[in-house]
Amino acid sequence: MHHNGTQNNDDCKPLGSLTIPHLKDGVLVHVPALHEGWVQTRCYLFYTPPPQQESDGSFLLGAKENWLDTMEFFCQDLEWLLHLEHYRFWSQIVFDQAAMDMVLSFLQDSYPFYMISEFPCDEEMWKMYQNIHRLIFLIINRLATHTESKTDYMTPKLLGELIYNNYIFTIPVLIDLCLIYGQENRQQLMKIINTVFEVQPQYQCDLAKSIGYFTQALLGVGMRLDVPLQSAAEVPTRLKSTKNRLTVETLTDLINHVLDSAISISSLLDIYPPACAAFHQQLFELRIVSFYENTIPELYHKLEVLVNRDTTQELYKKLKTKLEMTRVELLKAFRDMLSSSINDMLVKKDNLSPAEVKAIVDDYVSVLSDCLGDKRFVRDYHKKYPLDQDLDMLAQLCPEMDKLKSDYLLEAALACFDTPPIRKKSERERAAIRPVSPPSQEPEEEAKATKQKVSGVRLDSLITQVKDILPHLGDGFVERCLQYYDYVSDAVVNGVLEGQLPPELQVLDYTLPRIPPEDDGTNEGHGLSLEQEEDDELDKIDYTKSHRGKRKGPYRDLRQMMKDKSHREEFRDLYARLGVVESVDDVYDDEYDDTYDHLDVSVEDEGDLERRPFVVPRVLRQKDDSESSDEEAEVEEDDVDESGPPRDQFVPNPEEIRARAEQRRLARTSHKPKSRDVIGQPKGHGQEKQVTINRSNKTAHKSTRGNHNRRVGAQRKRQQGMVA
Repeated sequence: MHHNGTQNNDDCKPLGSLTIPHLKDGVLVHVPALHEGWVQTRCYLFYTPPPQQESDGSFLLGAKENWLDTMEFFCQDLEWLLHLEHYRFWSQIVFDQAAMDMVLSFLQDSYPFYMISEFPCDEEMWKMYQNIHRLIFLIINRLATHTESKTDYMTPKLLGELIYNNYIFTIPVLIDLCLIYGQENRQQLMKIINTVFEVQPQYQCDLAKSIGYFTQALLGVGMRLDVPLQSAAEVPTRLKSTKNRLTVETLTDLINHVLDSAISISSLLDIYPPACAAFHQQLFELRIVSFYENTIPELYHKLEVLVNRDTTQELYKKLKTKLEMTRVELLKAFRDMLSSSINDMLVKKDNLSPAEVKAIVDDYVSVLSDCLGDKRFVRDYHKKYPLDQDLDMLAQLCPEMDKLKSDYLLEAALACFDTPPIRKKSERERAAIRPVSPPSQEPEEEAKATKQKVSGVRLDSLITQVKDILPHLGDGFVERCLQYYDYVSDAVVNGVLEGQLPPELQVLDYTLPRIPPEDDGTNEGHGLSLEQEEDDELDKIDYTKSHRGKRKGPYRDLRQMMKDKSHREEFRDLYARLGVVESVDDVYDDEYDDTYDHLDVSVEDEGDLERRPFVVPRVLRQKDDSESSDEEAEVEEDDVDESGPPRDQFVPNPEEIRARAEQRRLARTSHKPKSRDVIGQPKGHGQEKQVTINRSNKTAHKSTRGNHNRRVGAQRKRQQGMVA
């Protein structure tokens, strides 16, 4: 049906009740404005991604020209659709499915904002892409508009029915719009999506159902990496058979899928904040925490194992950057979901009772408390969104908040750090540690003086803070960035992630290692840092005397060490000089006769001092000798028979001592060893006395060895009647 007249809507009727007059077989009839008769048959072209460049930057022969020609016809179809009259436009969209498929083809195959850098470097192709990008957004904007003018409009209810029943807008389409237009056309896109949800409330139900698909996407990645899950019932059956070997291509697809899912959730929550309540109602925050804590580290591990090689360094850096973007987007999504109830409370604070405010605050604290076991996530979240600031704000909004619980929450968050987090200093504290410049300094010198170099433990801590978020960066590169940003770690992270580093930092190698500065003597008089003192102490250690492993001593056991008398030789010369020993060759002789050594019969040498006369002790004297004179004693000594034993001998002969000791030893070894038999004869044949004694001794001394509680256990069993 072709209209050969003009639209006449002087009564300003909406599209649903408007009729258009036209001639049919010479008869003027009125046809509804929204009718399939107004559809024009047309062969559409669909959007296709641009061809990729070769390694030298060129394209395959004819690929670029073919794509430009095809997209030129595609743009003509878009412009034709866009310039249709209001009733013809909606009739074409509603009754011609191919027209809507043409529009959706661009949303499905275009570049999201985080991958736009991968578009081929060609000016003609980029201009064509930008033109298509603009035309599609104009068509989307027209599809979400129920009033174009006073004569071209429809009721919001009719718009909601058209876009919902004909699948013009779906939750996946809205997410694609967020990924493609969320950065450049944020405000207008927010208006479009808000209109869609307002004119059709059923989209809220579809949004709640779509959360389950996001959950399956995250759990599916974990199953692909064999990450243990909390419940196997949470994973669809089609995702459970994932034992295939992981390759570089598969890992690349997984990382791209994870990044796309994270940015899709984050962008939807950013463009349409009411969606946060739906995610929060299903506790999707805990899904994010579990994925962040378990799956993300496994992706890093697989990336290091499979891709971190000399031949794939470019791919390694690209994938690692995508993982870091994923972490940032997941933290942002968690933040939006968690704070949605707090934001609503701030808007409706005057209409809420204190009990309702306290319930919202308690819910906020409860979700954070459930995350305390996931230390990686809590550490990163606290760095990006400090918990102490949130808790202080909540304490001001709700004075009835449990102070003990909030303090515990903050302490548990700080405990997730290996080292205590560095608190941001106030201006007064920074001024206290900042060296004061002389008044005569120039402004440039004064600015340089305020930027003092941070070193030692403080610098290491700042580098660690940056590398916790961006672990692929080298320590040296991070240090240079910290110097540029006045040692503010958050500024460095934002500059790297947003690609806003200054030119002097962009030319550096991102994996630049850190080279410690050499000591040029400038630290003299200022003391040494902790690292320098430790290095000095280590330098003093003589590593040549160190021993690795178990050292073997010169002695096999204590007995061998006690028998070693070599130390005597070390002091023999000293004792000889002091007169303690007579000579080095003085060796004890067992054949020496010391019978009369107790008498003073030594020959006085020349120069000997006068000795005291020898006197026999009173105890050793005999009664007959005690009253005799010295002369009688001398006579008796002369009459003594040398063959017999001396009369006053009290020192035994060493030969006799050794002989008696040998006899005792032979007597001991000749005895039969003591029997320790506890088995004895079979039962009923009687037992020897020694066997009975051995059994008693074994039972009495059983506690001195392992398993000594068997006797106690046996007694307990007997008391309870368990053993007959």
